Formats: sequence, C-alpha cells, structure tokens
Amino acid sequence: MSYNIKYFEIASVGISLLTTFLTIRQKTIRWPIDIGIILLNLYIHHQFHLYDRWIFTIVILTLDFYGWYNWKYGGPDKTKLKVKKVNFQKIPFLLFIGILGTMVLYFPLIYFKSDFPLLGAFRTVFSWIALWLASKKRQEHWFFWIVLNLIAINIYFQKELYLFCFKYVVYIILNVKGFKAWQKTIK
Repeated sequence: MSYNIKYFEIASVGISLLTTFLTIRQKTIRWPIDIGIILLNLYIHHQFHLYDRWIFTIVILTLDFYGWYNWKYGGPDKTKLKVKKVNFQKIPFLLFIGILGTMVLYFPLIYFKSDFPLLGAFRTVFSWIALWLASKKRQEHWFFWIVLNLIAINIYFQKELYLFCFKYVVYIILNVKGFKAWQKTIK
C-alpha cells in the first residue's frame, strides 16, 4: 500500500466518523461533509479495485444532495424534517428491490473484475436503500447500516485496510447509539 493512500485512509476514517456522529445528532451539515469524503473514498476504492464503490458513489452523491435538501426543507411547509418510523408494509418491498438490485449489479462487477462481486453488489444496493431511508429520516436505516458494516469489515480486512475495519466497528457502535437517539425524538 502506498504511503499516500495511508494518509487518505486516515483522513477518510476520521471525517466519515464525524459525519456519522453528525447524523446521530441530526445536523444538516453532515450532508456536504459527506459529499467531500465520498470523493476521497472514490480514489481509495479505485486503488484497491473495489469498483462497486464507484457505482455506489454516483448514487450516493445524488442521495446526499437530496438528503441535504430534505432534512432542511422536507417537513410541512418547508420546515425541518422530523424522524419517523418506516411503514412496515414497505419493508418487504425494500428487501425485494435490494435483492433484485443486487442480482442486476452482480454481473457488471464480475465483468469489471471486482474482488467481491456478490458482497459488493449487495452492500452497494442496500447502502443506497439505507441512505435513502436516512435522507427521509427513517429510524430503521440504522439497522440496515449495522448489517452493511459487518460486511464491510470482512471486505476491508481481506484487503488489509485495517483503519477502514476499525471505522466500521466504530460505525456499528454509533449505529446502535443513533438508533437510540433517534428513538427518543419520535413523537
């Protein structure tokens, strides 16, 4: 691993943890900071042939802009958005979309020789769903992130990106904390 990549990895880990902390606190500033960190991560993932993260980034950037706007103006009369629960009748549909999307994304990742095509496809598609739920301030997005972060730990460990592994372990702790914090704000 190149010396510069290690510095980028350190910066990415620190700033990514900051955005998760800001999400827990429901701070809108998390969205533009996340946009910047996604661009840095794009470079890192390219260096390690994790091409699913490239596809991920295109959609994530769009969702970040949407989330930024929605948190600020998505409530009644363009007010701040409040935390809500997902209508549980929509969960099977979200899971179906996630599985279908995973199958669709799997084959291009094989073609581009991604190192983890199935896990990468699953993680990418379900991350989009989790971020979409977060952009709508749905409490259950935290559950999606816990599963996705467990998968990420496995992938990054195999790539010897140990700071990324550490970041995802901390994410899981923050996901639990975020779920509890958001639970308190639901009326």
